[in-house]
Amino acid sequence: FGFQDNGEAFLALSKALPLKYLQKHRDSILQMEALVFGQAGFLEKVIEEDAYMKALKKEYEFLKNKYQLESLDVVMWKIGKLRPANFPTIRISQFIAFLYEYPFVLSTFLDSPTIINFTRKFQITQSPYWQWHYTFGKLTKKKVPTLGKGSIESIVINTAVPLLIAYGKQKQEKKYQEKALDWLKNIKAEKNSITKLMEECSFELKTAYDTQGVIELNKNYCQKKRCLECC
Repeated sequence: FGFQDNGEAFLALSKALPLKYLQKHRDSILQMEALVFGQAGFLEKVIEEDAYMKALKKEYEFLKNKYQLESLDVVMWKIGKLRPANFPTIRISQFIAFLYEYPFVLSTFLDSPTIINFTRKFQITQSPYWQWHYTFGKLTKKKVPTLGKGSIESIVINTAVPLLIAYGKQKQEKKYQEKALDWLKNIKAEKNSITKLMEECSFELKTAYDTQGVIELNKNYCQKKRCLECC
């Protein structure tokens, strides 16, 4: 959910907040939001006029003491040049909405029979506050969008597929690896500077299966000038 700009911050957050604590409070999205936003460091400076933020702060103080938690430094989150829809506050709210609907994450990935079934699970709507705020305390005029198709496909390509392949290898279950590759073949080719360059080198790219292949080739051969080793 951090994508390119806040991936490292999301990784740090996941390490600072065990999933089991969120699962214990899966019947209350307010408590889940308090835990995640609190651990992410966003509740350090409370805007007193904002009732929602005050409620989060109150919940977090209780849960922080209960679980002996230490929050992260909020400065690790990048906002600068991001579009508002990509702000970490929005991505966190969408992440929580997903966990609220599907608290047992691994089974959500493993048990989805098709890519259509899996991507539908990410067509979630963040809680009411984050439908009208990009940051704490600032009301927006237009409704905040939900996760877009491109973001969902990015999650499939960069998270679901590697997880399914790793799990399949670990458990020696080829069906998960086959499912992962099938999912890649059902996503349109990615468009970025690397795929554009590789298309100019006569690669025919129709699906994400193709583009992931040429991205790997580019990183491990082209960029390292290992041309003579590339079959």
